[in-house]
Amino acid sequence: MNRKNKIIVLCSSLALIGIFAITYNVVSNKINNRNKSEETAVYNNGQKALKESLVIALYSNNKNEKTLTLEDFKKEYGIDKTLTEENVKEILGKEGYEIDKKTDEVFTFKRTVEKKKEANKYFIGEHNGYLAIYKSDENGKMDLIREYETSLDLIRLSDAEMQQLKDKTYFSSESLEEVEEEMTELNS
Repeated sequence: MNRKNKIIVLCSSLALIGIFAITYNVVSNKINNRNKSEETAVYNNGQKALKESLVIALYSNNKNEKTLTLEDFKKEYGIDKTLTEENVKEILGKEGYEIDKKTDEVFTFKRTVEKKKEANKYFIGEHNGYLAIYKSDENGKMDLIREYETSLDLIRLSDAEMQQLKDKTYFSSESLEEVEEEMTELNS
């Protein structure tokens, strides 16, 4: 009998170890498959789906307008489908946002809202990295009049003055001649 008890205990122990090993493998595989499906939800074009916990920060004129998770973003824009980075860029691009910084956890989008300029004035500004003259129409909308071959890299201005050039607020006048004189001084 002693030998029978040993065999029963040994078989029971092996059965418990076997059940544990099988259960461990099944549960482990299910968890891994769930995580992989969340991380690798892929569209036909090969874009990776974004996680719902992704934070989207929206800035306008360097001020934080809104910070929300992808889940809140989808609710706000009435979107039911899984989104990719390109989808988010496209949606926010329609509102003038461009991606500024991107990590796995946070996407930062910025836009510059241009204030209307005074009507019917000439302004010195920047166009594609070069000095330019703009003219505002009766609604304050800026139109490029002339672009010069002078790169902004060659001009010696303070950071604040350089920012004014980029914002088209460095110099303005109702006279094109005055603006051209100021442009000549900048070029020298």
